[in-house]
Formats: sequence, C-alpha cells, structure tokens
Amino acid sequence: MPKVSHDYVKRKRNVILEAALSVCKDKPLYEITMRDIIRASGVSQGGIYRYYSDLDEILVEIINQANANADYKKDVDAIIENNAAPKEMLEKLFTFLGVH
Repeated sequence: MPKVSHDYVKRKRNVILEAALSVCKDKPLYEITMRDIIRASGVSQGGIYRYYSDLDEILVEIINQANANADYKKDVDAIIENNAAPKEMLEKLFTFLGVH
C-alpha cells in the first residue's frame, strides 16, 4: 500500500467530519449510523475505517472540535434537572449534543 502524506490524511478526515456534521444537522444524534456518514462523505466503507475506528470516534471528534472552548454544563444540568422520564431526558440530551 502506498504511503500517503499527513496532509492527505488530514483532508480525508475533514471530508468525513464535514459529512458527519451535515448528517448531524438532519438527524438526531441517537439515530445517526456509520452508513449515513459513508453515504454523505462518498468514502467507501473500508476507506472510512482507515481513518476512524467507529461512529463514536467520529462524533467525539466533531463535538470536541465544535465545542473546544464551550461550557455547556448549565444547559446539560437544566435538561437533567427537568425531572423528565429517562427516555425523554436522553432524547433531549442527544438532541442538544447534535445541535451544539
């Protein structure tokens, strides 16, 4: 397998992250699948796994990049303290994470 440059890897990872971010805008976080990101990015299934080991790794990187300096503790605490049913609370948390 030919070696690729660091810039190539960085660009390919960014394509995947941008596709994942666009999927996050269309679907709640808890409904997103790796297949959604594969379709949106145009990267093959085997290719995407060269850059990310799983969906969680992609989503964590998106959240870390988007919120590097954000402090959403107050908003998350408000969702948790709302005394909603567990399912409703989880849906609100995932929706919040998908938006922010």
